Amino acid sequence: MTKDASGNVKSQDVGLWLKGQIVDHFKTTKEDMTLKYIDPTYMIRTVAANASDNLYCGVLGQNAVHGAFAGLSGFTVGLINTYYVYIPMGEISVGRMRVDVHSRMWHRVISTTRQPQLY
Repeated sequence: MTKDASGNVKSQDVGLWLKGQIVDHFKTTKEDMTLKYIDPTYMIRTVAANASDNLYCGVLGQNAVHGAFAGLSGFTVGLINTYYVYIPMGEISVGRMRVDVHSRMWHRVISTTRQPQLY
């Protein structure tokens, strides 16, 4: 069991584990199979950051530092209705959020990030 610099247990990559399990299964069944594993972290952002991204990240970082200097912890910074706000970490995972892939907002995201349609 390895730990990171903060002393937290580092989990192993579940994707590599799953790939190994699938390969082992097909070896035992003697079926011919080829499996390619693509690390999903390469898919997070497919276009270069632009000036707007740079500015937004800078403002988020500044607000996070202001919150930390004010003695806050257990929060993240977000933009809600044109206001930068501190969001308690517990609120982020309260319920399951769904994205309407037919909404105007989602189409703006797709257009801005130049991603292909997923459907």
